[in-house]
Amino acid sequence: MKKIGIIFSVLLLLTGCGVKEKELKLHQINAELKELTKNQIDYSNLNQVVEEKLDTVTIYETKEILDKLGLDETMYENIFFCESKENLETYLIVQPKEDKKTVVMDLIEQYFTFQIESTENEEEKQTYTNRLEQSYGENLIYLVGTHLKEKLDKIKDAKVKVFPDMISLSKEDLETDIHLNMDDIESYTFAVTDKLDRVEQYIIIQYKEETSVRKSMHDYFEQLESEWKEKDDFKYQMLKNRMEKQLGNYLIYLVSIDNQSAYEKIEQHYE
Repeated sequence: MKKIGIIFSVLLLLTGCGVKEKELKLHQINAELKELTKNQIDYSNLNQVVEEKLDTVTIYETKEILDKLGLDETMYENIFFCESKENLETYLIVQPKEDKKTVVMDLIEQYFTFQIESTENEEEKQTYTNRLEQSYGENLIYLVGTHLKEKLDKIKDAKVKVFPDMISLSKEDLETDIHLNMDDIESYTFAVTDKLDRVEQYIIIQYKEETSVRKSMHDYFEQLESEWKEKDDFKYQMLKNRMEKQLGNYLIYLVSIDNQSAYEKIEQHYE
């Protein structure tokens, strides 16, 4: 009997019987993709790191920033400038163009020199003199005021999300908007950005019938590309350069600024 049991075990190994198929943990993947960030500062949300009361601060518009610092739009990629005269607090974050970094640094240095020289208040002079200056990746950060280390940490945490402002689509959305036959689908997670001017999205479908799902997804992206081709070339290229992968009987579609990182995150949960 022992010999028969050994032979049976060998047969199971050879035929693959009894081997559990790998699965993707879609619920966990969905949560992690929505929080996935790229190591870049999100300038569009920097106003949320300002700790001072909003009625005491001025968040400058682009023209005001250029006038105050003596910059022009050819010198930088992104910029954020906020001041509170009441508490003498300054948040200045800029991503200069690579060949303009020295010029930008010099002009900002001139700005703070002017602030120091134009006040007779010794405490204000000292506050400006003791400002925090730090490079962070491609960014230059200047902070004036109190609790500078804590403010710096908040700025560094304000990173660009790979999939920003995502909403999950329902079964009805997939049937009516994308024309997927849900009878051909075992499970899925499908989320798109809720911003009308963005195209980021991720789709993971565990299929029962592969051909129909691939056809529906091909038609879906073909329509999206057609809509964005004349509207916004950057978004159109993002759609064109989407990542399409397959893991077992899962089809994966990624449209973002960092598809590779998103796919690596998904792969970690294929077990």
